[in-house]
Amino acid sequence: QEKLQAAKSEEEKTQLEREMAEATTSIMMRIIWTTTAVDITSTIHEACQMIFFDQSVEKDVRKSRAQAVKKLGEIFQEVPEPQLPEGKKKDAKSLFEEAAMAATLETIKRKDEATFEAGGYDHH
Repeated sequence: QEKLQAAKSEEEKTQLEREMAEATTSIMMRIIWTTTAVDITSTIHEACQMIFFDQSVEKDVRKSRAQAVKKLGEIFQEVPEPQLPEGKKKDAKSLFEEAAMAATLETIKRKDEATFEAGGYDHH
C-alpha cells in the first residue's frame, strides 16, 4: 500500500497494482486448493467409513469392498500426469479455471440428460 502511494508515475502504479493482484490471486488459489483438497479427503474418508463398516452386509462383502477400493487407488496412482507441450507450463489459476469449466459443463450435461430422460423435452 505504501509503495503504491509512493509510485511516481501511472505506469509504476499500474505495475504495482498488477503485482498486488497477482499476489492476491496466488493466495486465493492456495486457499481454494487447500479447501478443495480437505473437502475431497473428507468425502473419501466418509465414503470409506460407510462402505468398510456397513453392518448391513457380511464381513466378506466389506472385505471385497476394501480390496476394490485398494485396487481403485492403485489404478489412480498409476495414471501419469498429463504432459504439456514443451515450454508450456500451466499456472494454478489456468488449471483451476479449466477444471471449474469442465465441472460446470458436466453438471449441465447431467441435468440435461436427467431432464430428457424424465420427459422434460418436447421430442417433436
